[in-house]
Amino acid sequence: MPIPFETLSWLEIVVVVVAYVFGFYVRGSFGFGSNLPIVLITAWFLGALDAVLLVSVVATFAQVQLLPQGVRDANWKRAIPMVLTMMVGGAVGVWLLRTMSADWLLLVLGLIVGVMMVTERMNLLVHLGRFIDVRASRVTATLGCVSSVAGTLAGGGTM
Repeated sequence: MPIPFETLSWLEIVVVVVAYVFGFYVRGSFGFGSNLPIVLITAWFLGALDAVLLVSVVATFAQVQLLPQGVRDANWKRAIPMVLTMMVGGAVGVWLLRTMSADWLLLVLGLIVGVMMVTERMNLLVHLGRFIDVRASRVTATLGCVSSVAGTLAGGGTM
């Protein structure tokens, strides 16, 4: 019977645990953003695919407590188009995870981080909101799909 992560040294295990502690410290401080630093750090030891899959499973448990409130208070007229396209984006992201080599995945993770930093630093979404109705179903559906693909590739929690 295979033992998960049996090839990791004790030092690598400590680094992985510290990455998770740091990532969830970030989540506790800001309310989001734990997965990306965890994936970027642990991908060096676990491999990109295993790092993304592990953080997705662990982060799911941190989000389960929010589901009842989200289901109860959601604006379903706006949420349904986005949720449907996020499912499509998630499927595309999983397919990319399965077909992309680890080297390409690390490059894509770096690009996602770069795009997020530039978008935030230059307030691009605020500027976009001046020209496009960001509440329109087509816009939310498109953003949902794009963010779902990026979130799946980065382990969730992006964009």
